[in-house]
Amino acid sequence: MPQSYSSMKHEQILQLCVEGSQPARREALIRNIMSVDSIEYDQATIQVIQLAQINRSYMQLEYSPYHLGMGGALLSGAISFPLVFDKRSVMWFNDVFVTAEIPPPEDLETFWEIGSWSWGWMEPVIGQASFVLLLLQFARSQAMKLGLKPYGDYMLHVRSKRLVEAYPQYNPMFLNWFAESEALYVSNYLLVNAQNIESIKVQQETCKTSKRISAIERSTTELKQLLLAAYRDRTNDHSKLAT
Repeated sequence: MPQSYSSMKHEQILQLCVEGSQPARREALIRNIMSVDSIEYDQATIQVIQLAQINRSYMQLEYSPYHLGMGGALLSGAISFPLVFDKRSVMWFNDVFVTAEIPPPEDLETFWEIGSWSWGWMEPVIGQASFVLLLLQFARSQAMKLGLKPYGDYMLHVRSKRLVEAYPQYNPMFLNWFAESEALYVSNYLLVNAQNIESIKVQQETCKTSKRISAIERSTTELKQLLLAAYRDRTNDHSKLAT
């Protein structure tokens, strides 16, 4: 049974790619690079690392609407509690924005009573915001049925197109799969630090140096054999002439 993606057959990798597996899509791209550039697995891995860095170069900017939306949602959810149940926050908000009539002190003794009073002006805001979000969700579903891509799908398309244009020699299907499967905060082995990349390069250079040394040794041995054969032939010629 295969213990890693690199040991799987091509058919298994392609099946996992169709199912959306990010490591499988990365492995398929590595194999495509090996085939196109005629290089070893480690060298193709370094090339994929460079592709991943290009693919992620604009990702912070592309995902900024998601950051703003998430931050705004968390902030709104956090401040909604004191604006509904905290007496000082409710009184301040009422004095600055609402100017509603303040109930008698005996009606503001518990946070339940405070919430009952503040809900008079908080309910329309929260209800309207919920209704707008519901309509936006409905509009998004209708747009998808019409074939219109939402922002996230559109940015995935732009990102994959940018990678295909940067590396036209590789299979565009594998590049699209790889570009679309990369996420901003999902860690994978492609996001290794520079030391690991340098260690791979050092290993490759060491391997190349060893191969060069072996080639030189073989050449030296062959040269010695040729010189020895020439010496023997010359010696035999001298012996024949002497005879």
